[in-house]
Amino acid sequence: MKAYNSKDLKSSHKSEKPLDTYSYLLDKTPYAVKNGCLCWSKGGQVMLPLCNFTAEVVKDVIKDDGLEPVRIFEITGRLASGRRLPTLTVPADRFYTMTWVAQWGVDAVISAGMGVKDRLREAIQLASKGAKQEQIFTHIGWRKFLDKWVYLYAGGAVGVLDILVEPDEGLERYSLPADGDVKEGLAVSLKLLEEIAAPDITFPLWAAVFRAPTAFLLYPTFVLWLCGETGSLKSTLAALFLSHYGAFTKDSLPASWLSTDNALEQQAFLCRDAILVVDDYSPERNPREAAALDRRVNRFVRQIGNRSARDRMTADLHLRKSFTPNALVVSTGEQLPLAVSSVAARIFPVNFSREKIGLQKVTEAQLKAHLLPQAMRGYLKWLAP
Repeated sequence: MKAYNSKDLKSSHKSEKPLDTYSYLLDKTPYAVKNGCLCWSKGGQVMLPLCNFTAEVVKDVIKDDGLEPVRIFEITGRLASGRRLPTLTVPADRFYTMTWVAQWGVDAVISAGMGVKDRLREAIQLASKGAKQEQIFTHIGWRKFLDKWVYLYAGGAVGVLDILVEPDEGLERYSLPADGDVKEGLAVSLKLLEEIAAPDITFPLWAAVFRAPTAFLLYPTFVLWLCGETGSLKSTLAALFLSHYGAFTKDSLPASWLSTDNALEQQAFLCRDAILVVDDYSPERNPREAAALDRRVNRFVRQIGNRSARDRMTADLHLRKSFTPNALVVSTGEQLPLAVSSVAARIFPVNFSREKIGLQKVTEAQLKAHLLPQAMRGYLKWLAP
């Protein structure tokens, strides 16, 4: 790339940020934009191109999972030719290495030379002054925010406005209404106790729904296990009661026993003060797969019972962050797991059979399930103080 004389710094190039804004931010610095390139002034006379593009951090985001907040930069750019580059999401610790530029492909070129990457990094930071700052929560449940207890759900929080909550994949359906008739929702909820199934099925499920938001006070060290043969409507009723927390069906339950150990751990951690339904425990025909499933179940139930996390090491022998369970876990399965006694003691079995369930009443309740989150919102507002 050729050098430019510092006497001519104006350019017709239109970057993500107007050039006059760039010029203002880079004023009194050794950097400038020339012909669509970020440049460095060597000795105040000659402008050396650092790259063939402009770039800026448009958002400085802190993603907070309740354990270890992570800072992320959202970066936009444009080539000197005028072509817009795709927006990148870059962890802050990777930003300083400048390796993220490779995601823009071979057309985005950093000039060769000692210290060029570091100067380019500094120029981009200086050109990004005033970037929008955001805090995004990636879990649901109770959190103290501005000295006030609020309950986070996908898209907002009970008790405060203007808060960003974007739960990780699998928890995006945990969403409560901004308002609604609490009495109407509670009337629908109470009918679930008496009308849709026998009390030995509905009472434990209903109790779990309203016990879960108090998990931060006293953690429930058990797994509610809905047990019955295929077709006994275990998943259907689990989804119906889970609908107090959002829009769920038997086909959109948040977790499965087919998930990995790590995935289950993380979901139980992020699904704070709510029910987490882990669906579809069924015996495997393959002995090796059956043994692996039972190990997963035993380990997970033991973690729930002890409220403990599984410690892991990184490649450089540092401890990874550990995910302590925060959810009240409800499982569905064709049978109880082949558990050792210490694990079996942590399981609260609820036996399902088709004869205990009123199919017509279940259908009627499903038609009104969208009202159940109104009851939960009212309950959480009552709990918050």
